[in-house]
Amino acid sequence: MKRYDLILDEPDRVYFSGDDVKGHVAVCLDTNLTVQGITIRLIGEACIAVPDNFKTTRTVGRRKPFNNKISPSPAVHGERPPRRLGQTNTLFRQDKVYRFSATERYFHFKEYLFGHKYSSFKEQLWKGSHTFPFQYKLPAQLPSSFNGRFGFIRYYCESSLERWQSKDTKRVYFSVSSFTDINNVSKADCSSADEKCTNSCFFCVPRGTIIASCEIKHRGFACGETANITVDIHNMSNNDVIKTTASIIQTVTYSCSQNLRHQENERTVLSHEMNAVPQGESEHTVVKLKIPPLPPSSISQDICKLIQIHYRFEIGMDMHEAKERLVLQMPLVVGNIPLRKNFENLENESIYKYEKQFFIPFRLHKQRGLPQVWSEPSEVPEAEECVYECNDFHPAYPYYREKSKPILPKETNV
Repeated sequence: MKRYDLILDEPDRVYFSGDDVKGHVAVCLDTNLTVQGITIRLIGEACIAVPDNFKTTRTVGRRKPFNNKISPSPAVHGERPPRRLGQTNTLFRQDKVYRFSATERYFHFKEYLFGHKYSSFKEQLWKGSHTFPFQYKLPAQLPSSFNGRFGFIRYYCESSLERWQSKDTKRVYFSVSSFTDINNVSKADCSSADEKCTNSCFFCVPRGTIIASCEIKHRGFACGETANITVDIHNMSNNDVIKTTASIIQTVTYSCSQNLRHQENERTVLSHEMNAVPQGESEHTVVKLKIPPLPPSSISQDICKLIQIHYRFEIGMDMHEAKERLVLQMPLVVGNIPLRKNFENLENESIYKYEKQFFIPFRLHKQRGLPQVWSEPSEVPEAEECVYECNDFHPAYPYYREKSKPILPKETNV
């Protein structure tokens, strides 16, 4: 056999809920081959597993456990994590004991592209090149692809060429993004602010007051947009603010409904260091944070019951000879359809030429006049931080590009 490939028609391998996944299986043979058949499977699933050495919270009181309506899985202390469909080995690391684990399956589609399961390995593939197309329509409500520390949401397509006592398998991962319209989220277009002050002491001797505040005009952003955060720091103490950091924090909650456990994990997805504020001085600045490619915020809890994703802006100040930081927080809602009033600030389709490698047709017929949208891969946790086996696939998400401001010519004195 010279060639056996699984190819998806969408080069970026990024789809939305309800899209058609189209592709084909290519087989090139230098001689005749007897097989049972060629199968194609498309699977969407979510798996979580929290190690036993992490503290988890559990609802107080006895309640009757209930099964997950999608795919129930046992969740007891000291259990083994769930197995992936079609594999004999467990997906998560074998050297750990897990406090709880669970799995959800959103779809499992299998079809014979050639032959059938009753052929008894008597189907003949003739010498030459063969192409077997396939198509599958994704369900309307799917959670976005995600890779986290204690779990993941993955979608993949797998083709198998089944022969006697052997099987050739090809697997291709693809990204799925749910429609999250920020315009339909309450308070997404509302401003947010936070203010705190501290009276630091050193051996019971007052060291003065530090007043810090931050404000943002709206809370909802799409990936690629820039968030302008106004930060004011008044250092009226004899202590220096040695470091100030503006960050975007991702909070992921892993839940198991059967024994009412959950575990939160936070990760800094973007950080920007600001100027220090010496004693007796003030700092007024506007921090620009461009939202990186991220999965949308979990607006509806019915789509995925195992993983909930939320974001926030955080301004942290480290003070000299102080144990605790002064932290300001503001909510952040990440979606893939920006606020309508910001459409004019984003690049339009007519400006850029059609580039198939970077362009995604936004398949939303109810929305008209949307800006141009591309796809960008996201940064995932390091392999040593994750409790599951990692692969090289990074989920990609819709990403917008802001219009560049025109550069005015410099005035010359005559």
